Amino acid sequence: MFEFLILTVWFEVNGELHMKHYPNDFSLDCGKYAQELIEKYEKKHPSRKIKAIKCNNAIDWVKKYQLDDWE
Repeated sequence: MFEFLILTVWFEVNGELHMKHYPNDFSLDCGKYAQELIEKYEKKHPSRKIKAIKCNNAIDWVKKYQLDDWE
């Protein structure tokens, strides 16, 4: 079964914490996707320091980030 996942990345730039969301096109392996994203960040944005990564399914992501309904 495939599930749409959204990867949320928190990173630091110049001492400020930022958050960005990346959709994962129907993959079950969030860890592999996170590792690929980390490698991409290290090459493309060396000044960004990744602080945390979290995978959410689409329903949880909407609750947390769109509706601000944290459980």
